[in-house]
Amino acid sequence: MKNKKIVFGIVILLFVITGIYNISYAFTDELYLSSSSYGGYNLGYLSDGDIIKINEIDSSGTINVYIMNDEQYSILVSSGGLTWTYLMRWKDVTYLSGLTFDITTNNDYYIILYNKNVLFSRTIQVDVSIEYKSITIISPINTDTFLSGYNYIAWISTGNIDYVKIDLYRNGVYLETLSLQTINNGGYSWYIYDDEYIDGSNYQIRILDYNDNSIYDYSEYFTIESEVVIMPSQTMTNMMLSIMSLLIPIIIIVLVITIAGVLIYRRRKRIREDFIPITREIPVKEEPVKSQERELPRITYCSSCGAEILDKTGDFCSKCGAPFK
Repeated sequence: MKNKKIVFGIVILLFVITGIYNISYAFTDELYLSSSSYGGYNLGYLSDGDIIKINEIDSSGTINVYIMNDEQYSILVSSGGLTWTYLMRWKDVTYLSGLTFDITTNNDYYIILYNKNVLFSRTIQVDVSIEYKSITIISPINTDTFLSGYNYIAWISTGNIDYVKIDLYRNGVYLETLSLQTINNGGYSWYIYDDEYIDGSNYQIRILDYNDNSIYDYSEYFTIESEVVIMPSQTMTNMMLSIMSLLIPIIIIVLVITIAGVLIYRRRKRIREDFIPITREIPVKEEPVKSQERELPRITYCSSCGAEILDKTGDFCSKCGAPFK
């Protein structure tokens, strides 16, 4: 940028920033100030969270450096350089480096340099940049696949952004909020449960400034695979585990009943062994058995033929007819 000579009491506007976000703007210049004159730069419209960065101001003699908003600059101009109001002032300096000024109110802003010496001019080297608020997601990208478990979302940001909101999109349509408000530290651990989402490669993450929804960024499309694939061996294992979970209570009940039965049986047996019966002999009176004499019948034979005489009422033998004597 060409050197500009400053006419007393008039600020030559070297450039105007249109307020496009997500782009950090920087410029360097050599500014000449005659004695008792001021000049400066219109930094354009800045928003809450943007940062003015004075990388370096190097003057050939002492000067004052001011940061003003649009209203303060208008007062300076309308008063002919007699009324100075400002947001920040560095007085009687020849060199500044590595300074920042945080924007907290949306407005147009200016850097004004004032050579109050009435005899000598000043040549000033100016290096100033504007850090606009921005968010850039660096993970996930289109080659990433998020699985069940913890997955990491990463981003970088510029400007002053305290908190961010993280949303999930599918097919370009809002799906849900992963974090309503999380500290802007550049990273977030996201836990995905099994079967929580439909598998697909059409997901996106959106991260936006919690306090300024105009500052945001979308990730590239990425893949989610949260459905659990069960292998045959896993199926068999799961089936065996299910069977065992059913059998174990039954086995425990049978064991309890068996043990209880054995204990009861042993207790009863011990009671029987401990029982001693008491007996008493009852004397039995024995009576003598009388012997009975048995009278045998008398047999008569025929004297003639020797046959047994059965009919003793007759007079003759029924076999030979001989008379009985």
